[in-house]
Amino acid sequence: MSRYACVDAQEAAGFPVRMACAVLGVSSSGFYDWRARKQAGPTARQVADDQLVELMREVHAASDGNYGVPRMVRELRRAGLRVNHKKVRRLMRRHGLAGRFRARTVRTTLHGEHGYVIPDLVGRRFEPGEPDRAWCQDITYIATGEVWLDLASVLDIGSPPSCRLP
Repeated sequence: MSRYACVDAQEAAGFPVRMACAVLGVSSSGFYDWRARKQAGPTARQVADDQLVELMREVHAASDGNYGVPRMVRELRRAGLRVNHKKVRRLMRRHGLAGRFRARTVRTTLHGEHGYVIPDLVGRRFEPGEPDRAWCQDITYIATGEVWLDLASVLDIGSPPSCRLP
């Protein structure tokens, strides 16, 4: 709720406009100007923006929600409209229209220059039966916001489950 709307509500409750404006830190002339604009209805710019938003919603739906600002501007210009990318960005943000984007991928496994791959010596047999015969390891990367942390784990797959860490 804007401050002027609050002053309007206070006036409807019977409080003086000057006092409500003083408490909320707005000028009474600004309040009366706001009320005159509110009663006058939408401006030509607001009507034009509403029509543009409706067209943008149609384009966004036709693209299955894929179009962001650059493609939306291109599509609107193809439709014969003269639009600025800043206006399109402002309207899309205000009305919750956003394009899809691909998340950045992190390539963590880098093979050697000859494409060397480590052989599978266990042969996918994860129950060797005896301790200290087969070990598995894994590494993962954790983004902390400042740096990437490496988390490595090693597991003796032959040891009984009671000996394994949780």
